[in-house]
Amino acid sequence: MVQSYDVPSYKMSGVQTISANRLDDDVTLTAVVSTGAKGRSVTFTATPVTAGGGVMGWTWTPDSTASRTVACSGSQNPCITSVYESGTMDVAYYLPSLSLIRHAKKHVSAVDCATGDSVLDNPIFRLGLKQRWDSTHTDSHLESRIERGMYLADSAGTGKVKVLLGPFNAAMDTPCSNLNSVNVQPGDVLLFAAHTHGFSVGDSLPPTCRGTSLAANQYRTYGIGDGGLSPDDQVRQYRDRTDYGVKAMYVIDKDSIYRGTGPSGLDTLKDGAGGPILDSKGNLQLSPTSDWRDSTRTFPRRQTNPSCSVY
Repeated sequence: MVQSYDVPSYKMSGVQTISANRLDDDVTLTAVVSTGAKGRSVTFTATPVTAGGGVMGWTWTPDSTASRTVACSGSQNPCITSVYESGTMDVAYYLPSLSLIRHAKKHVSAVDCATGDSVLDNPIFRLGLKQRWDSTHTDSHLESRIERGMYLADSAGTGKVKVLLGPFNAAMDTPCSNLNSVNVQPGDVLLFAAHTHGFSVGDSLPPTCRGTSLAANQYRTYGIGDGGLSPDDQVRQYRDRTDYGVKAMYVIDKDSIYRGTGPSGLDTLKDGAGGPILDSKGNLQLSPTSDWRDSTRTFPRRQTNPSCSVY
């Protein structure tokens, strides 16, 4: 026989507080060197926040399907292996204080034509350089070449870098100048600037590149002997560094790559009578202090293998 009963119900309310500890930072994984030539030796080191425990295993996951890189076996720490392609190393680490196995990951990059410069050897930065170079129209008539710019930024302060491409500005972008304005998102941190010079050292420059307030022959020939960052570029890098914390400016032309951190200061250009030179808007014309060359480094566009090009 089945009997039924009325069961009283009660309305209940209240607040409960639950405390939890974060576990995702219990182990960190570092890599030396994290970007560079294919086949280089990279040292991966796993470090727990609290002493004790050890590595349970290593796993390598390439960015693409093909892989030659071999993860270390067993519990060795650090793991030293040759990296042949970009990818991510994962370490499984046992923490006795938690009785848990935690994982930490580190992405590393492998590129062709390595320069030894960690920024130039970053695949994301290289892709941006290639896009800017292709849109410079370097095979066109001199007057049709367009200087193009970009920035490399830390995305929202996360440590993940991204390229910010400056939009084309028909009124400001010429064969020898570019506005390079970018829409920086909240939290983004500008790291490096870059732009193109679509010429080889010694090329004659179109009239649009010749300054009217400076010496008559200053902009008639590209490079004025050495190429790279022009005095105007040095002024811009000084302002980017002091205003936004930009660490260095990269300039690429048909032959070379140049990196400059900028001068220690700026000087006011003077005319023959010793008075300041003003531009068309009445602003002072500025030039970099003489120490700017000390901060400039040059890399060949093509490395030891002539067929190997950075961009």
